[in-house]
Amino acid sequence: MAGTIWETQLAFSLSLKKGDVLIAISNSGESRRVAKMVKIAKEKGATAIGITNNPKSTIGQSVDYHIQTATREKLFMNEICFSRVSAMTVMEILFLFLTVDQKKRYEQTREYESLIADEKV
Repeated sequence: MAGTIWETQLAFSLSLKKGDVLIAISNSGESRRVAKMVKIAKEKGATAIGITNNPKSTIGQSVDYHIQTATREKLFMNEICFSRVSAMTVMEILFLFLTVDQKKRYEQTREYESLIADEKV
C-alpha cells in the first residue's frame, strides 16, 4: 500500500505486522515523519528498507536494509529541490526483481493496469 497523504501513510504503518515490509524514502534521510513511520514499523515487527542519499542519516541508521541513492540536483540549483527519480528507479528495480518469473504476479499487474487504463476498451 502507498499513499500520498502523510496521515494515510502513518495509518498504514500502524497496521504493519511481522512479515510486512515498509519502504521509507527520504532524500536526506532526516524526515521526521518518515523516521516516525520507520520506528512504528520496527516496533510492530515489520522489516524496514530505507532509500536515502545518506546511509549515516537517522533513517539510514534505523532501517534493516539501506539503499543509497545519488541525487545531485542541489549542485545545479539554488533553491531546495528534491528529485524522486533516483528513488523511483530503485523502486522499479525492486519491483522487477520481485516479479521476475512470477507469472501470477505478472498477470495480476496486467489485470490491474487494464482496469485503470482510460483509453482501452
